[in-house]
Amino acid sequence: MDNKWGGILKHGSEIQGDISFQGDSKIAGRVIGKIFSDSEVYISETAVVTGDIKAKVIIVFGQIEGTLIAEKRIEIRKNAKFKGKINSPSLVVDEGVRFEAEASTHSL
Repeated sequence: MDNKWGGILKHGSEIQGDISFQGDSKIAGRVIGKIFSDSEVYISETAVVTGDIKAKVIIVFGQIEGTLIAEKRIEIRKNAKFKGKINSPSLVVDEGVRFEAEASTHSL
């Protein structure tokens, strides 16, 4: 396991309910519920999240439907799919993203 990650949900895994991580976390499976982190949450290409995410930084390569709240930055990367609300001081959306959102980019 890469020491960078404080928590990992591997591809093929599924969690229904709220989860909380200390340190950077990587989601590659399916989550139905809320995700909380005191650091970075990385949503990989294979991840499907239905629910809200709150963290310092959120980086999305997978599929999310919900609300994203980040203290520093949200990145929606190429080929990601996002539907929901966004609140963060900084927002990056790559070309090729499927994006349907209400976004607010003011300081929290």
